[in-house]
Amino acid sequence: GCSTQQQQQQQQRPLTPPSPTAAASAGAGHWPDTPAAGDLLLPPGSQLSPAAPPGGGSAAGVSHGCELGAAHIRDCYLGPATYSCAAMAAGGAIDVAVAVARGQAPCGAAIIRPPGHHAEGGLAMGFCYFNNAAVAARAAQAAGAHRVVVLDWDVHHGNGSQAIFEDDPSVLYASLHRYDRGAFFPGSGHAEEVGCGPGVGCCVNVPWDGPGPGDADYLAAFSRVLLPILYEFAPHLIIVSAG
Repeated sequence: GCSTQQQQQQQQRPLTPPSPTAAASAGAGHWPDTPAAGDLLLPPGSQLSPAAPPGGGSAAGVSHGCELGAAHIRDCYLGPATYSCAAMAAGGAIDVAVAVARGQAPCGAAIIRPPGHHAEGGLAMGFCYFNNAAVAARAAQAAGAHRVVVLDWDVHHGNGSQAIFEDDPSVLYASLHRYDRGAFFPGSGHAEEVGCGPGVGCCVNVPWDGPGPGDADYLAAFSRVLLPILYEFAPHLIIVSAG
């Protein structure tokens, strides 16, 4: 083990920041190749609200995607640093996934914001700009983890993750979420949504109707439904997507 002095040195050593990897570099969850406005890819002529002056007592100005005429950005607010923050979050997820896939770490956690599982291949929505779990899965595959599970237990269904991987047999997407017969955002994630084409069977949805499910329900869902499927799929890496 490490001595106390070595442990203190390790704790004081600055952490390497995640690489600001744009999601497009991993082949999923990217925004369309539109002209840039500042650091954000937006339609020509779009203007972001200016940042608040220092000491102004308010956060940097933000604009809504619809106000900017950006059809590929729904219900998301944008500021001058949005793109760089979202790219940094995606880069953090990529760095952790690659480190685990290469055996450089036994496991890892990417504590990042903004979230990602609502972002589709060409659509930012639900406060999600890049699909962090999706780009992490693609990066892990490039690093040698050929079969990847994305396990999503956020209360909302990860419509973006499902849309990105629904025809891909190398990634199994599994989600437990509130559904309310399609009335709960985003309205997707019915149990009959099982993937398409060569990806049929690699999408597993456990939808709950109402806010009632508790620990026993989740334990039953894992033991009776998810774990048998995951064991049969035999993934090289499991990515837990918590929203």
